[in-house]
Amino acid sequence: MAYLGNSTRDRTPAAPRAGAAGPRLGHSGPERIADGPGQTGRGADAGRRWALPDDGERVASFGAGLALGLTLGAGLALLLTPRTGAETRAVLRRSVRRARARGGDAWDDLGDVLRVATRRGGRRVRRAVQRGGWTAQDLIDERRAARRRKRAARMAALDC
Repeated sequence: MAYLGNSTRDRTPAAPRAGAAGPRLGHSGPERIADGPGQTGRGADAGRRWALPDDGERVASFGAGLALGLTLGAGLALLLTPRTGAETRAVLRRSVRRARARGGDAWDDLGDVLRVATRRGGRRVRRAVQRGGWTAQDLIDERRAARRRKRAARMAALDC
């Protein structure tokens, strides 16, 4: 991938070659201009237009390189293996079975851990709700007692 950003060298535009058709390399047109990567606007060298690669292009080239590397790596691994094709397939089957069994065990372990955590959490929630109910009942009782005291004080004031 070519980098067409800022450099420490002089950034004067190169003169077009005689007979060259089409846009120069690095010329992106009027809609996307910048002084360098991550910069916008016009700087000291406003005549030079730098091509800014799109993120989609970067992702596509990375994906293509990754797919090519995986394909070549798998092909070379199969070609350079010291086993025959049948032996290699048997080894692959065994490793897939082991991975499946390990995955199933891990999945079961995760389920057990989540069940225990759910039970503990449920107990904590039930206790908190019960404590909240007790606290609310205490507050209600205190308010009723305060109202009774207030009413008794008013009645005592009227009896005088």
